[in-house]
Amino acid sequence: MKKIFTKALSVFLAALMFLTIAPAFVLAADEQTTPAAPVFSLELVSETEEQAVIVLKLKENSFNSFDATITTTCQGLTLSKIAFSVDLLVAGASTSFNTANGKISFAMTDPVVAECDVVTYTYTKATGEDAVVGDVTASEFTVDFETCAISANDGTEANIDLTDSIVVENNLPTVHVHEPADSWVITKEATCSEEGTIVQYCKICGEIANSSVIEKSEHKNKKNDHKDATCTEAGYDKVICGDCGETLSETTIAPKNHPNKETEHKDATCTEAGYNKVICKDCGETISETTINPKNHPNKKNEHKDATCTEDGYDRVICPDCNTVISSTTIEKKGHGETEIVKKAPACEENGYIRTVCKDCGDTITETTLPKTGHNYIIDRKEATCTEDGYVRNFCPACQDVKSSTTLTKTGHKWLAWKVVEKPTYSKEGTERRICDNCGSHEDRPVAKLVANPTELVMSMQELGMNFKQTVRLFVTILPEEAAYSTDIIWESSDESVATVNEDGEVYATGLGNATITAKTPDGKVSATCEVTVKYSTIQWIIVYILFGWIWYV
Repeated sequence: MKKIFTKALSVFLAALMFLTIAPAFVLAADEQTTPAAPVFSLELVSETEEQAVIVLKLKENSFNSFDATITTTCQGLTLSKIAFSVDLLVAGASTSFNTANGKISFAMTDPVVAECDVVTYTYTKATGEDAVVGDVTASEFTVDFETCAISANDGTEANIDLTDSIVVENNLPTVHVHEPADSWVITKEATCSEEGTIVQYCKICGEIANSSVIEKSEHKNKKNDHKDATCTEAGYDKVICGDCGETLSETTIAPKNHPNKETEHKDATCTEAGYNKVICKDCGETISETTINPKNHPNKKNEHKDATCTEDGYDRVICPDCNTVISSTTIEKKGHGETEIVKKAPACEENGYIRTVCKDCGDTITETTLPKTGHNYIIDRKEATCTEDGYVRNFCPACQDVKSSTTLTKTGHKWLAWKVVEKPTYSKEGTERRICDNCGSHEDRPVAKLVANPTELVMSMQELGMNFKQTVRLFVTILPEEAAYSTDIIWESSDESVATVNEDGEVYATGLGNATITAKTPDGKVSATCEVTVKYSTIQWIIVYILFGWIWYV
């Protein structure tokens, strides 16, 4: 009995020891199988003016699966591409992503080993008003993990949830510091009017890291510009830059103030005033003017017309200077006086007559008709020639009326070869002739004038100053002289609101300003120009601005 109790006590103590030690083994086993939480990092791979590339890396420990979202607060960035690591895809990873919200999902049978790229995000930068200002920074990006797990290492299918213990290091730069390239690039060449620019681009982002100004170059292409002074307008001598147009120096030439004057006279008429003027021979401006009153018919002349049988006559006083009738008296018509007899014999188809005619005016007073005689037809023949048909006809020789006729067809010319009888020149056509071998008649046809192409047009004036509403005619000389016989000239104005020109080269000033008058050949290959300047004369300025003539004159 005692031996049984001892055995039972031994079993109980052994069981009690086992129950006491077993939880310790279990706790020990749990501490050994719980893995360390993974450590992720967010890195900037590259950044340019067009895009930014960011990668999510596993830095420490491991995992089998996770669901996460990378978001940005930068308004100018748009997620355009998500790509998982090629090494993980080759190893059999299962992935999914959504570029609309930046969410990714990852799962793999074997744990992912530390220190590897997991997924790459590519963002496109906006342009214009929405463009990204500055560079992307750490404060603009966050990573949120919804799940993260790793398989248990005891052979079971259960996964251990690591979501709450994940560590994410945001290694994006807080402020981007440009790293200038070794070489400078000229972005704008300097000219004589503007400074240039030279820059160094950043090796990392491609933006401008440093810039410097290139000083303006010297005015190398200098040109002289001259304008003659007129009677009322100053001229100048200038030195200008041919590249940028800047005036480098200028000397003013004083106006000539009408050095050449001449007197112009217009006689007064009976009804219109005349004048004596002093005008400038150079510019045509009227310097002074005296009005001559109308003469009011100082010379008178008597004019007489006799009355006829049927028309009144008159006695009147006229002005021989302007042909105006000053006074007039009517002489009444006389009626018919002495008469005479006029006869006409009758014809085949026309009556004759015996008439009583007034000898003074020739009017018929009485008439007796003589009946027509009728036709007396005979046979007549005319042989055909080269150019005219012949005929056999039945006609009346008294009135030439043809009762019937048969045509004998003309034979036509037998022409010999054409021969030149007058050679053409530049100013005149030539002539060639052929002769009919039958009748000896001939016909001529022109041979075209010789033609010379014009090589130069010479304008009678290269510059022309005109008063408003003035007309001046320009002439053009065609070279060589032979070309003048066969060359037409076309006249054109660059601005018809300033000056117009007609087909004869007459220029009419239509408004103030400058215009170019061009004379050219029809094909436009040869031309000459005249620069026209239109201004008001002194009297026109007075009319327009002092007498308020702009209301009606302009």
